[in-house]
Parts: sequence; C-alpha cells; structure tokens
Amino acid sequence: MTWFTENPTPPVVLGTLIAALLAFILFKTGSRPVLWALIGTAVATIAVVVANVLIVTPREEVTATLEEIRQQVQSNKPQELIKYIDPGAIELRNRAQYDLQSLTVESAKINDLKILIGESGTSAKAEFIGIVDFANSGGRLPYTHFVMNFKVDLRKVDGRWLVTGAEYRGYNPTGAGGEAAVPPRPNAA
Repeated sequence: MTWFTENPTPPVVLGTLIAALLAFILFKTGSRPVLWALIGTAVATIAVVVANVLIVTPREEVTATLEEIRQQVQSNKPQELIKYIDPGAIELRNRAQYDLQSLTVESAKINDLKILIGESGTSAKAEFIGIVDFANSGGRLPYTHFVMNFKVDLRKVDGRWLVTGAEYRGYNPTGAGGEAAVPPRPNAA
C-alpha cells in the first residue's frame, strides 16, 4: 500500500469528487446526514494528505538520497559526495573522487528512476538514466555530454542510505548493438 503514502493524488481526487457530489446532494436536499457525510469526507481527505506528509517510505528516502548525490555531483563537491558512499566501498569512493576532481560538472540529471527496496527495508537497488554535462575538459574527453545507465546498490546504516556499489555504462536508446561502455579513464600516471 505504498502508493497511499507516496502519492496522495488518487485518494485526494476521489475525496474531492465525493465531497462535490455530497455538496450537490446537500444543496438539493438539505439533509443533515448528507452534511455529516460531507464533513467526514473532508476530514478523511485531509487525513490522507497529513499521513502522506508524515510517513516517509524507504523508497522516498532512497529518492531523496539520490537527489542529494546528484546535487553534490552538479556542485562539484567530491568531498561531500564521498559522505554518501559506504566506507567499505573503497574503489567506488576513489573512483568518484578522482572523476569529480578531474572534471567540472555543469549539470547532472536523473531520469527514469526505478527503485527496488529489499525485504528487510535496509537495502535497495536503483536504476536510472543519468545525464551529465561537463565543462570543457581541455581535450581530456572526446565530448562533454554523457547519457549513462546507472545501477546503484544502497544500504541503510544508522538511519542513512549509503551507496555500496555502482555501475554505469553508456546509454543506447535504440538498443541497437547493446550498450556502449563509458570511455575509459586516462591513466593516473
């Protein structure tokens, strides 16, 4: 029943339609029971909105974490970004820090986000299309606009979602020939 706590639109629309119907009936009949039904519908609709605000689901937490990560990438803050990566994921931490220190990100976007929460509620997998535009790389990259498929593993530690693993490959919307690999990083030497 996560649709109820993640998206109150269907119950609010239904409540509004019922309230409008009851208001019309009340106007025509002046019946006291219809008035109480109208008040009850309004209270129930408001309760749905309040519940939506107060209840934060794991999916909403993961979405918020990924949005914070996107903001750190776009703000070119590798030290802040590292705080979202599990300390045990050393290779991923190093790769993220190196990539962000070597390039200047102009914009970063997340599209087509899909999140699967583990049964325990403390693990998650996210897949999305990331669109990243870099500033002039001084010839380091052959182009400065990347569209990539991301697969990210997360786990909840002490109330925070941390990235434990991430894969990204070039995105091919036509599917012809499969996915193209992201261009390799230059040697650090």
